Amino acid sequence: MDIFIDRNSPIAPYRQLKEHIRDLVDNGDYKENQGVPSVREISRTTGVSVATVQKAFSELKQEKFIYSKAGAGYFVARQSSLSNTVYVFLPSNRLTFYTFILDGMFEANRNKDLSLQIYSLDTDKLAWNEKTIELLKKARRDKCGVIFIEEAFGEMRRECLNTAKKVPFVTIEWVLENSINIVNDYRQSGFSMVEYLVTKRNARSILVLKGREKQYNARERILGMQEAAAKYSLIEGETILYLDTDFDAISAYETIKKSYPSLQKSDAVICANDYEAMGAIGAFLEKKILVGKDVALIGFGNMIDTVTSYIPLTTMDQRLKLFGIKAIQSIQDLRKGTGTKGTIITVPTKLIERKT
Repeated sequence: MDIFIDRNSPIAPYRQLKEHIRDLVDNGDYKENQGVPSVREISRTTGVSVATVQKAFSELKQEKFIYSKAGAGYFVARQSSLSNTVYVFLPSNRLTFYTFILDGMFEANRNKDLSLQIYSLDTDKLAWNEKTIELLKKARRDKCGVIFIEEAFGEMRRECLNTAKKVPFVTIEWVLENSINIVNDYRQSGFSMVEYLVTKRNARSILVLKGREKQYNARERILGMQEAAAKYSLIEGETILYLDTDFDAISAYETIKKSYPSLQKSDAVICANDYEAMGAIGAFLEKKILVGKDVALIGFGNMIDTVTSYIPLTTMDQRLKLFGIKAIQSIQDLRKGTGTKGTIITVPTKLIERKT
């Protein structure tokens, strides 16, 4: 049994021991009705006291995770069936965006077959916090489903992958192994935006605020734009230019403010989302450039709220409510054994032509 007790951890040794044993069972190292090492063996290999091991075993037994046989030791109990609880993870930014998705989830779950637990966590961009890891471990332990909105990287991605191996797991806006993944056809979206600006708005030069290219949605969208650029003879670095932004209004505002008038030859701008479009419009207004007349602009998402409703923004409708509906349907399919892990469900976008 590979168990390490971190003496510098604020987590009590018996709790560390409990989590290690749970992880070993979750990972398949120990099967149902298989014996686990004895109290004394664990005490010897980890260096903790017999009393500490006994406390961990006592709680695991109370939780019906293990059981004992007189004179034979402890064994892995029969693991419970899937819980009807589903954890929904979303960052604390762009809450209007998530409202549309949640609306679809609630509609699909109108019979309340599932208990949806929403966690809007305080995050720094893509750095999910430790609370997220604790909740993912709890989802694995309690056999709860997971819907994870927006892409995770590094350690958090590995934690999501570990969880997806054990419980029904659905991603939205990104792709993860062992999960059902719900995404837009981002590549076709990118192609359509460039094609619209060239053929309908007579754009000769396009500036693209691309967001964070490491993310799946931005990367796929750029590939589509590059395909359209090749079709319509746009030259990268000259008649189509890609600039890094951060998927928010401030980064778009600062990029436009800094880039013009040096980029004034661009007569069209593509934004990574509608929030970036709002920031870009603000920067153009300060420079007395009229969006919709002096420069064409297109957003992404169709995230109408009390801010964007005042601006007749041309955008790509992501059909976010459908994301939520399909997420609940996919969780149900995985719970029933009819869903296939690794499936990518593509939701088509739709151009909404307004005044910009």
